[in-house]
This record gives sequence, structure tokens and C-alpha cells, in this order.
Amino acid sequence: TTGCVNVGTFNLVVDEAAVANPVSLTEPLLTTCDNDGRNDGSTEFDLTLFDTIILGTPAPANFTVHYYDDETEYLLDMAEGVTTTNSRAISDIANYVVTNTQNIMAVVINRTSTTGCPDEAKFTLTVNKLPEVTLADGFFCFDPVTNLPLNTFALTATVDPVAGNYTYEWTKDGAPYAVPDNTVNVIQVDEEGAYSVKVTNVTTG
Repeated sequence: TTGCVNVGTFNLVVDEAAVANPVSLTEPLLTTCDNDGRNDGSTEFDLTLFDTIILGTPAPANFTVHYYDDETEYLLDMAEGVTTTNSRAISDIANYVVTNTQNIMAVVINRTSTTGCPDEAKFTLTVNKLPEVTLADGFFCFDPVTNLPLNTFALTATVDPVAGNYTYEWTKDGAPYAVPDNTVNVIQVDEEGAYSVKVTNVTTG
């Protein structure tokens, strides 16, 4: 009714959104065998190896990737906006210790944007313990006249854990020892020597 008019102005800013490329479930980097000598289900992963997967190649300028193993810590960092230093992210990403399995969240941030425009990719790291195998010593008899064996000895590879799909690679005195079936943990031997066996879990590699 008064005819009075006031005009305000504001700016709309469109930031380039970050893109976190997904990590394929078949990515070899997701799993590793516990080869550090302890076989306790814990070993180190180098998370920096995931950078090129998540950021792509070549990596876009001004985009950074950070790794979290706790979603609460991630949300607290994101609440700080683009100025966040990601202080709650995993710090030693080149030597990150995983026990059995661990869920990881990779977060990509556009450092030149107003809001950070974050994007995330989630994946799971898995440590596979090595099968532990024991061989029992044994003996067999020879005929003193013919010097031929009178019996054979059943050499058994006992594997822990028992459940699993295993193959057995036998050696005698350091040389390959041929067997008719490499999926069987028992061989019959009638020659003296130092026998050993390499057991591989077919499922985990």
C-alpha cells in the first residue's frame, strides 16, 4: 500500500563436486595373506595404493582423499566444512594395521570449493590367515636281503583350520615330489628322506 520497494542481491556459487570412484569388490588390494611371520590375523595395508582408484588418473587438481575407519569421526570432520584439516582421519595410511576385517570410508574433498562438496567410497579390507600345517615323523621297514621296502608309511599333513579347500605341494629332500592327487593331505612313502609340504588355501589364495 505504500509503494516502497527495496531490492537485495546475492550470489549463487556452483562448486565442482568431488567424485570418489568406487572400489571393485574384486580389487586385489582389498585382501592380503598374513605373511608378516606372526599369522595372528593382523597385518598392514598401504591405503595410499587406493588413491589412484578413488581419484582416477590423472588425479584432478585441488582434490584430496582421506581415509576413515569410524563414520562418527568422518561426520565431525565434515561438519568443519572445506577448511577441515581432516584431523580425525587415519593418520598413518601407509602402514594401516587391520585385524581380520575392517570397513574403510574414503572421502574426496574439493579444496577450492565453498562447501568441499565431498563424496565417499566405502570398502572392506580383509586379512587371511595362513593355513598352519604339521607333519608327523614316521618309519617303514626294509628287507635286509633285497633292500626293498616291506611296507609304506602314510605321511599326513594336518592343517589348521581343518575346514577349507586346500592343495598340497610335496617335496622330498628339497625337490618336487610327484603325487597322483594334490588335493589329498596323505601320501604313501617308501623312501627315506626329508619331506615337506606347501599348503595353499584355494579360496583365499
